[in-house]
Amino acid sequence: MIFEKTNDIFTARRSQERKVGSDKWLLLMSDVHFDSAKCDRKLFKKHLEQAREKGADILIFGDFFDMMGGKYDPRSGKADIRPEYQVDNYFDTVIEDAYSFLEPYKDLVKFISYGNHEASVIKRQEIDPLRRLTAMLGCHRGSYQGFVRFMFQRPDGGAINSKLLYYTHGSGGSAPVTRGVIKTNRRNATVQSDIFVSGHIHNEWVVTVPMVKVSQQGNIKKTDQTHVSLGCYKDDSFSGGWADMKEFPPPSMGGSWLRFLYDKEKDEMVYEVMRAI
Repeated sequence: MIFEKTNDIFTARRSQERKVGSDKWLLLMSDVHFDSAKCDRKLFKKHLEQAREKGADILIFGDFFDMMGGKYDPRSGKADIRPEYQVDNYFDTVIEDAYSFLEPYKDLVKFISYGNHEASVIKRQEIDPLRRLTAMLGCHRGSYQGFVRFMFQRPDGGAINSKLLYYTHGSGGSAPVTRGVIKTNRRNATVQSDIFVSGHIHNEWVVTVPMVKVSQQGNIKKTDQTHVSLGCYKDDSFSGGWADMKEFPPPSMGGSWLRFLYDKEKDEMVYEVMRAI
């Protein structure tokens, strides 16, 4: 897909045949915490390779970096810093290593947005690691929250349809009882979109909220708003650290697949969401 910035949102365009079996995959990820000693890089690499096999575009919604090893970061702990990052030029080393890891997939990585960890580095250290990484990769850099419109057009230029995705890195604690699902009610009332993606709480789930709309022609149409909470790639459970002290449950590991496919009866592109395993 061709990604571009259009006024206040990002637009992803694709020339799409009106043909059964025609589809497009995207890999949605969040909370990679790439430089953490607790990052499961093997799983991260596995999903990047799967994206290559599927020809999937990759979108990362915040906290790609962990970066709590800075000199003035009170959260810093030697056990949480990988040995190769225990150097004087800590931030440079992490950013360059991240680029080396992602460079084979730079044609697939279309978008990375800010999370609370990147925001904390900017506040504490007055540097912006995500700005540097996205510039090196040549991909788009998103805000903490925003919209991506997926537009599907026939090869002759005519429109098929579009789907609107709203994303936010997320907020709050781990929500061990509700797992954050209760937020779908508030979000459904305040944001108009087809798909709502969030991360931060390291819980994976998909909840569909049925809705009723009225078209400009006066026709009643039933539709769904799909809420997607993404898992993570950092597992610090049973390590004797922060997660255990807070009695957080083990995190949901991995991202999610967003698959667009052509529906002949509706004559439009529909979508489904699946966990990446």
